[in-house]
Parts: sequence; structure tokens; C-alpha cells
Amino acid sequence: MAAFKFMAATELIDGSKFASGKIERTTLELPERLAEDVSTFKATNKDLVELLAESFSDISLYGPRGLKHRTHLFEYRYDTARAFSVS
Repeated sequence: MAAFKFMAATELIDGSKFASGKIERTTLELPERLAEDVSTFKATNKDLVELLAESFSDISLYGPRGLKHRTHLFEYRYDTARAFSVS
């Protein structure tokens, strides 16, 4: 969490969106060393990057079947869940 707060403070991510629970990159260019490190990591960890960027993005974070509950990393019991009718 501290890393995200730092990125918001240095305007690498949008601070107002971060405050509302979302992460969005700004147009600010990454520092050269960080850009190199990210490129190296992506090149050597293609499967992990694909899993995190594509596969996990399809899984909801919220509710009893969400990623927060499945991983036990975050509190989920107070998430709003979509209501559905039972026939």
C-alpha cells in the first residue's frame, strides 16, 4: 500500500482515483531506471504478467466468490454484492 501511496504522491498514478479505490496511470513518463526494470521484469516473467494483467482482471474482487474472499488477503464480508432473484 505504501508503494501505491508513493506513486500517487509522485503523480505516477492518479491520486483522486487511488483515493476512491482505483489505480490508473497518469501520462507522466516513468523514470528511466524504473522503465528499464519494468521492461526486464515483463520480459522474464511473461506468464506471471499475463496471469495478473489478463486472467485475474476477469475475476471480481467483491463478494463471497470474489478474489478478496478466495485469497483471504482482504476483508470481504462488508462488500456490496449484486442482488439476484431466487425462483
